[in-house]
Amino acid sequence: MSNDWPRLIKLRERQKAAAAEALAGARRNAEHTAALRDEAQQALASRVGERSACWQDAVGQFTTGGLDIERLRRAGSFDAVASRRITEAHRHCDTARTQLLQAQAQSDRAQGWLRSRCAALEKAERMDERAQAACRQREEQRAEESAEAAALTAWLRRPGRNDA
Repeated sequence: MSNDWPRLIKLRERQKAAAAEALAGARRNAEHTAALRDEAQQALASRVGERSACWQDAVGQFTTGGLDIERLRRAGSFDAVASRRITEAHRHCDTARTQLLQAQAQSDRAQGWLRSRCAALEKAERMDERAQAACRQREEQRAEESAEAAALTAWLRRPGRNDA
């Protein structure tokens, strides 16, 4: 099995790199989606501001006595158009918020995948280190046994040794 650990480590490194790339892409997508949401919110605020400015202008003309029926009718027509624009801007905001939540969830999933791939890589590296240590230990034990056998053989062949 010790020969398989380096291959598993390479596989885990590739998986980790793929997970890191997926996370980077998910974060870029979330940032882009957040920018789109911000634009939608700004557009909504702008539409609401246009509508409010129209009526503030009408109130200002009324207080100065300059509001006539035609100006009031134009303000009413603009209000209808502004209401449709505001409704559409609300829809865009809601869509952008939903997309941002989805992008953030994708980013969270990618981050979790990266964490799991890092943990799997660390585990494979530890297992490889253990396998190498066990192999070294077996080699050292064999070397010790071989040295003991050689010493015993040399001792047994020693001249002047009496076999009783």
